[in-house]
Amino acid sequence: QWSRLLRASGKSSVAAARDFFRQLEHAFWDFHYTLTAAAAPKRMAIIGASRVAEILANVLFPFWISQDAKVWPEYAKLPAQLSNRRVETAATRLFGDASRRGEFMKSLAHQQGLLQIYEDFCMRDNSDCAQCPFPEQMAKWG
Repeated sequence: QWSRLLRASGKSSVAAARDFFRQLEHAFWDFHYTLTAAAAPKRMAIIGASRVAEILANVLFPFWISQDAKVWPEYAKLPAQLSNRRVETAATRLFGDASRRGEFMKSLAHQQGLLQIYEDFCMRDNSDCAQCPFPEQMAKWG
């Protein structure tokens, strides 16, 4: 499997990576969630679509970019698969109930940005936004 992963990752292609993960098979894990779980009636993916999206965003795209692949347009088009509390918190703190909030929840790239903001600012600010340095930082960039 390792050589297939290397070939798939060397193509700088979302489709090739998804195909690689979709084709993974294992006699036991195709039908079990855990070691002790009863067998499922239908085969399930060893690595599901949301996990593949996370691998693309956090492993493969950074690797491809380090190899000078021109993959930003493909990365920007990836849809978000799942949300989580950290993404929701960052989006709510930045946009409240504004319609822009929803737009930032649709793209995997936007969600990755929200996660970075959450880690860099929300996790370091105990004032519940009152003394958050993010607006000041944005003013410096703008």
